[in-house]
Amino acid sequence: MLDIAVLDCCGPDDSAASRQFVEFLRRKVGDRAQVHFYDPDQPFGPEQVPLPLAGRLREQGANTVPILAIDGDMVAQGSLPDWLESLDIINSRLAVLERGN
Repeated sequence: MLDIAVLDCCGPDDSAASRQFVEFLRRKVGDRAQVHFYDPDQPFGPEQVPLPLAGRLREQGANTVPILAIDGDMVAQGSLPDWLESLDIINSRLAVLERGN
């Protein structure tokens, strides 16, 4: 199962587009992937970025939000990627996983 992470910050109003993007991805991938929203400004709670993911993104040069990551691999940063292009990337990765099982 893929683990998809969208990171954005600055509260619900500033991250509204990212939260809508997360909901779009959740609707489209259903139970084939886990889609998470994380807020790097939240040190505690359900939106806290997991430390392994934070470290992996730092190693890849992540330095600005929003960020889209799939299985810890940074796909985009600085602005939300095109929703349909992102879905194509996710579906391609899902197809690879499904062929492997």
